Amino acid sequence: LLRSGEIIRGSLVPDETDRETVLSIRTADGMQLKFAKRLVSKIKPLDNVGQRYNELLAKMTDDGKSHGDMVTWCEEQESGRLRFKRQIQFHRQRLLKHDPDDKSTRKKLGYTYLKDESRWVLENQYWISKGYVRKGTGWVPSLNNPEATDKNAAQTNQPNRRLQFNFWKRNLHRSSRGQAIADLLQITDLTLLPVLYEEYSEEKDPDVRNVYMEVFASARPVSAIAIQGLVAAVIDHQSEPALDYLKQEGFNRNQATAYLARFLSSKNNAKIQRAAFVIGELGTTNAILALSNALETTHMVSPGDGNRINGNFGNANGGNFNFGSKKAESRVFKNEAVLEALKKITGQDFGFSKQAYDKWYVENHTLQDFRARR
Repeated sequence: LLRSGEIIRGSLVPDETDRETVLSIRTADGMQLKFAKRLVSKIKPLDNVGQRYNELLAKMTDDGKSHGDMVTWCEEQESGRLRFKRQIQFHRQRLLKHDPDDKSTRKKLGYTYLKDESRWVLENQYWISKGYVRKGTGWVPSLNNPEATDKNAAQTNQPNRRLQFNFWKRNLHRSSRGQAIADLLQITDLTLLPVLYEEYSEEKDPDVRNVYMEVFASARPVSAIAIQGLVAAVIDHQSEPALDYLKQEGFNRNQATAYLARFLSSKNNAKIQRAAFVIGELGTTNAILALSNALETTHMVSPGDGNRINGNFGNANGGNFNFGSKKAESRVFKNEAVLEALKKITGQDFGFSKQAYDKWYVENHTLQDFRARR
């Protein structure tokens, strides 16, 4: 229990380095968190009922009957409907995934049946989409922006979406890759993409990262965070599949190039080379000046085998560099991948002359655009 009133659930992890001042906790989804002990008001051990729920959750099969049994078990515990409110909601939603015609579960989840349209809709989402807000037990026309109201509703549902996501993540390796992706796509929406991007950034398992990448590629309508996720995948050496997705119709190449251009000033030479290669493949002109600035870059090089800068990427000629000097020193590198990207985009070969490429850009883009506007 934190002094701020928040509750963090997980298992304590011994931390030999900061035992006196820091508390380490591993959450159910495998994330390890550290808190200053001065922020913690109390550590409350999970009781037998809580432990039993975790045991049942770990062993259960993801099917309608199992989730229905979990709902029953939760409700039968002392104050279960209050204590396990979030979990009951989650299991009912999973039950509905397997048995969409379960009327009782739909009603308990807040669905209402539209007879004239012959379909079930969530009451809250239905009225919010019509521009209404809840007042007491009814709904009244909203005086605010309907989109803002809808956004607030989405933020309210974030904890439940996160529980669904964590359940999917724990069961990822129990199902096929295709089914895992299908399950994730079914429980996600655009409001969850920032959560996925955050998880992608921290995920170490390459198989799980690949699944995230495919979810970013499947997000419709395409959002900026989805493009940013694919760009991150490109920089993480997943060049071919992520690049293929970025080339598909619907993805804004200029926006992707803008994200990639940020890596052209990286301290890591390999990231510069990879970003340049992909920019060249996308073929947009909005990063020409950024590319010219990255034709030659300076990097600190430390002694030993750990001082290798790998510039190879795709079909670009990067090169490997080893330095065995005893002291760290700065070195200037001519980035072949950057030059190849400039040649491909501009059709010009000025070598590693930043001034020549800058001049070409001004003469062929800036001045023409200016005259056109006049």
